[in-house]
Amino acid sequence: MWWYYKGSNPVPNRAHPTPLLFPVSRFYKLASQPYYVSSLQPLASNNIFQPQVPKLTKDNFDNWCIQMRALLASMDVWELVVDGYKEPESPEEEAAITKKLKDQLRSSRKKDNKALYTIYQGAEEATFEIIAATRTSKEAWELLQKTYMGVNKVKKVRFQTFQTLRNKYESLEIKDFESITKYHSRVMVAVNQLRRNGELLSDVIVMENIMQSLIQSLTMWFRRLKKHTILKKCL
Repeated sequence: MWWYYKGSNPVPNRAHPTPLLFPVSRFYKLASQPYYVSSLQPLASNNIFQPQVPKLTKDNFDNWCIQMRALLASMDVWELVVDGYKEPESPEEEAAITKKLKDQLRSSRKKDNKALYTIYQGAEEATFEIIAATRTSKEAWELLQKTYMGVNKVKKVRFQTFQTLRNKYESLEIKDFESITKYHSRVMVAVNQLRRNGELLSDVIVMENIMQSLIQSLTMWFRRLKKHTILKKCL
């Protein structure tokens, strides 16, 4: 049966003989809340699913855009974000338009504010400061694109530079007749370039790489020497 909250006691509503589907103790817990409990079904129906707005960070702009497009499209406001809407240039121009156009303008403003607020929700505090002065969702979206697309280009160039330096460091080998001091200096130049670009290379790892390279070079040198000695004996 359905129950409603009257005073401090739950009272059955016998006009709706629906059986109670959960323990009375749980009902008392719900009934202790400060709002009116009319029935079990309205409580379940009021639990409307609200999509979670994705959060924009400094590293996820591309993925954030994909998720926000889907979310804004589901809210039927994505076209406003892309195309915007035309605002009257003055209060006099707005007053002169027809009632039908005024209703359309009011609807567009309402939907655009909904889209703009959703974009605000998806921004972290630092990012929100960038778009706080925007007045339409189109302005906010385009400003975010300009800001983060520029950042992504810089990141791409830095990554390519880092990869070049990394490959140069990993391919370093001691040259024939090169002293260990000169080889060590070449290695440290490459290491310092990597460190300036964010690579965390400890001195221990650098020395291990140098020793490994020296061992490989000495091994190859001994092999050549042995081969040369064998050939000399054969002659």
